[in-house]
Amino acid sequence: MKIDLIEKLDEIYKECSVENWDGYSANPVSFDAIQEAKRFIQLLSNELPQPNEILPEPDGAVGLVWYKSANFIFVISFSGKKIIDYVGIFHGKKIKGTVSFEDDLIPQIIKDIICSNFV
Repeated sequence: MKIDLIEKLDEIYKECSVENWDGYSANPVSFDAIQEAKRFIQLLSNELPQPNEILPEPDGAVGLVWYKSANFIFVISFSGKKIIDYVGIFHGKKIKGTVSFEDDLIPQIIKDIICSNFV
């Protein structure tokens, strides 16, 4: 499964690394954002669920998405700047934040959110 996600990131980079890739003036997805997302996926342990979807974002970032329903969605975004932006909706409660992603470790808050909502 991790190999499929890495291949999907390579596909996104090929298709979305140019200006206006979406026809609505999107910024190119950056190589650094793709590399950060790949590193995160490689760090996911077998105990943590894989994201359901990978999405290019119009600001040049790339997002990983976990979801169960409209009331259980979690998205983390990589911009290539060694941070993870995250946003989630759980039973109508919204959360959002930013956390450093400089070490070769998944930030504890990200692990906690994924484990408590998607395992």
